[in-house]
Amino acid sequence: MRRICLMIGAVLSLLAGAAQAAPADGYFIARQSCPAFQSFRNQTNPGNIHVEPDRSYALIEINEGATPTHYRLILPGVTPPQRWVAIECGIRAVAAGSPAAPEQAAAPADDAPVIANPSEPDSYVLAASWQPGFCETQPDKIECLDQTQARFDASHFALHGLWPQPRDREYCAGVTDEMIDNDRPATWRLLPEIELDPGTRAELDKVMPGTASFLDRHEWLVHGTCYNEPMQSYFAESLALMAALNASSLRDFMASNIDKAVTPAQIRAAVDLAFGLGTGARVSVECKNEQDGNRKVLTELQIALYGSIELNNDLGRLILAARPQDSNAGQCPRVVIDRAGF
Repeated sequence: MRRICLMIGAVLSLLAGAAQAAPADGYFIARQSCPAFQSFRNQTNPGNIHVEPDRSYALIEINEGATPTHYRLILPGVTPPQRWVAIECGIRAVAAGSPAAPEQAAAPADDAPVIANPSEPDSYVLAASWQPGFCETQPDKIECLDQTQARFDASHFALHGLWPQPRDREYCAGVTDEMIDNDRPATWRLLPEIELDPGTRAELDKVMPGTASFLDRHEWLVHGTCYNEPMQSYFAESLALMAALNASSLRDFMASNIDKAVTPAQIRAAVDLAFGLGTGARVSVECKNEQDGNRKVLTELQIALYGSIELNNDLGRLILAARPQDSNAGQCPRVVIDRAGF
């Protein structure tokens, strides 16, 4: 009898030490190194595992109580992978536009990427130009000579390119030495022609004004040949990403700040508002000095992505899954969002 009582007592003690949890979803972005407990009440941490600053992890549970204190995460490559981390160690992020509060947001797919490895084929950079600023640095470009405030790229992001990572992953399938020799702005016209369906061709000419200078041929040769999909898919999927970017509140932020100087931190905050907390940290701000003055003008945003690119992607999800990027604030502490025209 005494043995039975001891066993019951041990079970009750174990249950008392277990965290009562409610399902939760989204991502947790660590802001500091914190212990990842198997049991935060007992402070057990097999392997002495810690989450890493600025890395995102899939979130599965939150401990119940009047004041929740811990999230339960999935840490890939750890045994066991389910670990509890203190809430104050970071921030929680869900898909932008979700009508639900964070605790009720739709769960990510089971195979959603959690931590991006920039050397894997599913890592990309979406280079989105602010064309008026670019034209201030390259005023003799054909696409800049006839830029007007009525043209699409005067108030929307323009496509520079979609770049498979790592950055030196260039000139892949079918590229000859002769093509590489011709891959200079002055001879881009000699590169193979881009063959697209009429609808994609028309949209590309609108969203990538650099097609007037044969930028599309250059981008396909350098980056598209490493995309592992046909030319039509590469450009159609690039345009789908740009459509999501230009339909967002980030585009509204840009348009409402034309002629003003902003900081990379302000731009990153606008990215967070548009695509979810933590996405801003995956964006690098590029700038140059204008040719006929001393202003630093915004030329483009380089947006890190991770995941399989499709026509109907959730852009915020792809951004959040990528590794954080340097904001480039040292080079571009304040940038002018330029107006079209000279």
